[in-house]
Amino acid sequence: MGWLVVVAVAALLACAVPLLETLGFELALFISLVCSLGAGHLASVYPSRVRARKAAFPGVRYSVLAMYGRVAAHGMLLLLIPLAIALLNGLRVPPCNLCEGLAFFALIPLPSVLLASGFGLLAGLLSPGPKSASVLWFVAFAGSIAAAFHDFHSTPAVFAFGPFFGYFPGVLYDTLIEIDHRLVTYRLAGISHLGLLLSAGALLADPASLRLSLRRLSERSRIRSLVPLGISAVAALSLYATGNNLGHRTDRADLEQLLSVHVSIGRLDLHFSPKTPEDSVKDLTRDAAFSLHQVENFLEETERDRIAVFFFKNRGQKGNAIGARRTNIAKPWRSEVYVIVDRVPHEVLRHELAHAVSASFGRGPFKIAGGLGGFYPNPGLIEGLAVAAQGPRGNLTIHQWSAAMKRLDLLPTADTLFGPGFLDTHASRAYSAAGSFCRRLRERHGADALKKVYSGVSWKEATGVELNKLWSEWLGFLDEIPLRENDLVAARHRFDRPSVIRSVCVHEVARLRDRASKSADSGNRDDLIALLEDAVERSGGTESTRMALMGGLMNSGRCDEARAMADDMLVDATVGKSRKNALHEMLADLEFEAGNSGEATRKYADLSADAPSNADRRRLQVKTALAPLAPRVVAPIMKILARNPGRDGPSEPAAMLAIADAAHNYPDNPFLAYLLARQYFRHGLQEGTLAKLDALEKIENNETSPDIALTARHMRGQSLLEMGQNTEAALVFQEIANDETAPNGDRAYARDWMDRCAYYLSLDKKK
Repeated sequence: MGWLVVVAVAALLACAVPLLETLGFELALFISLVCSLGAGHLASVYPSRVRARKAAFPGVRYSVLAMYGRVAAHGMLLLLIPLAIALLNGLRVPPCNLCEGLAFFALIPLPSVLLASGFGLLAGLLSPGPKSASVLWFVAFAGSIAAAFHDFHSTPAVFAFGPFFGYFPGVLYDTLIEIDHRLVTYRLAGISHLGLLLSAGALLADPASLRLSLRRLSERSRIRSLVPLGISAVAALSLYATGNNLGHRTDRADLEQLLSVHVSIGRLDLHFSPKTPEDSVKDLTRDAAFSLHQVENFLEETERDRIAVFFFKNRGQKGNAIGARRTNIAKPWRSEVYVIVDRVPHEVLRHELAHAVSASFGRGPFKIAGGLGGFYPNPGLIEGLAVAAQGPRGNLTIHQWSAAMKRLDLLPTADTLFGPGFLDTHASRAYSAAGSFCRRLRERHGADALKKVYSGVSWKEATGVELNKLWSEWLGFLDEIPLRENDLVAARHRFDRPSVIRSVCVHEVARLRDRASKSADSGNRDDLIALLEDAVERSGGTESTRMALMGGLMNSGRCDEARAMADDMLVDATVGKSRKNALHEMLADLEFEAGNSGEATRKYADLSADAPSNADRRRLQVKTALAPLAPRVVAPIMKILARNPGRDGPSEPAAMLAIADAAHNYPDNPFLAYLLARQYFRHGLQEGTLAKLDALEKIENNETSPDIALTARHMRGQSLLEMGQNTEAALVFQEIANDETAPNGDRAYARDWMDRCAYYLSLDKKK
C-alpha cells in the first residue's frame, strides 16, 4: 500500500510538469525509475514474508517461478496506477501521440519492472531477512544507475541504457526522440538476462529455507536444471557480446573504426569518415587548429593535453554512434569533441573546443564548473565560457545581442543564468547572455579571474567584487551599447521563444516535421500537408509550425489556402513582427509567381527597408532588382530566392546554370553578377569567384547595397585565403575591420579572419 501511494503521488505530480504531463518518452522514463524501484523492493521482501507465513507458499517444484509470477504481478499493479492517471490526464491535456506513448510505456517501464522484480526476488533469496534484502536491492538499484554514469564518464557515448530506466538519449533538448532498433534489442537482451537470473535461482533455491544454496548443485535431480540455465547463459552472453554492434554501448575504438581517417595537427587528433572529401578534411583540419589557437589565446591556457575531435558525416551517423543526434557536444574530462562535418568556418567547433580546453581548470570527475566539487554542474558558467571563447557570429556582437535582450525585457536574471533556471530558459537567450557576461568578466578582470570562477573560487575572491555588483556593472555596460531598431527586431525574433522544457508536444512535433520533410523529398504533397497540419494542432499553433504549413501549401500549389493562412497570422497579435515580415515576403513571392511582378517588386522594396538582418536585406534587395526583369529569365532564380523554397527549388547545378544564363542575358546587372560570384564561392571555385567579383566591380552604375558590397568583400578575402594568398586576404579583412560603416559584428568577424590569415601563414611556414 505504501508503494501504491508513492507511485500515485508521483504520477499526480507529473501531471503538472511540462513534458511529463502527457504519455511520452519523459513520462515513461520517470515512471520506469519510480515503479522499478518499488517493484524491486516488494520483490526483495517477498521471500521473507513467505518464510514468516505472511504470504502463501508457492509450492516445491516451481517455487522460484511461482514467486516471480507473484512479485511481477505486484509490479504490474504499481504500473497500472500511473498509466491510468496519465490516460485520465489526457482528458485535460490531450496526448501528443497516444500510440507512441503506449509504445514507450511498453518498452521502458514495463520491462524495467519485470527486471526489477527478478533482481529483487534474487536479493530476497540471498538475504536472511527483509531488512538485509531491502538494503541489497537498493544497493543493486543504485549500482545500476552508477553503472550508467560510469559508462557515460568512461566512454564517448552520450546515451545510456540500463535495466531499471531503459534508455536515456543523452540530452533532453534534442527534440527528436524516437523508438529505434537499439531500444528494442536492448530489451530483448534484458529478457535473456531475466531468463538467466530465474534459471540460476531455480537451480540454487532450497524450497525448505527459501534461500539460495550451492549445496543444491550436488543433487543429481538438479542436473536437468542446468539445461535452461545454459540456454539462458548462452543467449545472455551472446547479446551482451554483440552490444557494441547493436548500439547498446560505444567505446573510443568503435569511433576510431567508424571514422577511420586520422589526421594529427598540433595537439589535435582529428577523425573523419572515409567518405569525407579530401578538400573538406584539409579545410576542417586547418579550421580546427586555428579554433584551438583562438580558444587558447582567449583563455590564456598553455596546457598541452591532446584533444580528439570526431567529425561525423551526418546526424544519423552521430546519433547511432554516441547519441545526441542533433546536438554537437564535448566531453571535457575525456578531452574529446563530437561534431558533424560542416563548412569552414565550422559553426560550433570552436565552442566545443573551448569546453575541452576548460577541462584543465574544471572541477570534479567531469572537469566542469559547478558546486559540490563539480558534481553539481553550473550550466551558465559552463556554456557562458564556451560562448565567450567561440568568437564573433552574425551582424551583432555577443554584447549587442545581450543589450538588445535587455531593452526588450528578455534578459535572464543572474540567479536564473547561474542556477537551475538556465535549463528552463530558451537556449539562445541563456547562452548569449551567459557568453556576454563571461566575456565582459574576462575583459574587465582578465582570463585568470574567469578561470578561477570556473574552477570554484568565489566571485569575490576571483575578482574582488561580489556577483550582484558584477551583474550591475554589466547591465550598465549593456545600456551604453548603441543599437538600431532593426537590431531589436532581429533580437526579438531570435530570443523571444519558449525553452524546450516549456514547449508543447516538442518530440511529436519534431517527428511530424521530420516525416513531412521526407514526404516533401518523395514528392508526396498530400502527406506533407496532412503531417504539417497535425504538427500545427499538436504544437498548439506555434508560429514556426504554422509558417511551415504555409510553406507546404505554397509548394503544393494551394496558394489560396496559403494566402488565407497568412492573412490570419498577420492579424494575430501573438505573431511577432519578424515573422510577419516573413509572411509578407512569402505573399510577395506568390504575387511574382502569379505574374504580378510590379506588386511583388513594391513589396520587396518595402520589406528590405525594415529587414532585421543583413542576410534578409541582401535577399530582398536582390529580389527587388530582379522581379521587374523578364520572367522567363529570372523565374528560376526567384524560385531559389523564395522565402520558403521547400523541396521544389532547382538542384545546385541547375541553380548555377540558371544564374549564369540570366547573367549572360543581363551582363550589366550587378545583382546577377553578385549572385553568380556567390555560386562560384559556394562551390569552392576560388578563381571563378575572384573573376566574377572583379567583373562586378567593373559594372558601371553599380546599384548594389552596402550589405551586398560587404558580403562581396568577405567572399574576396576568404577566396584569397583559400588560394594561399594570405597577405592579400589579410588586407581585405583589415579594410572591413577598419570600416566604421560596417556592423560591429561584421567588423569583429573580419578581425577574426585577419587572425586566421596570420595563423595559416604560420602553418605554411612550418611546412
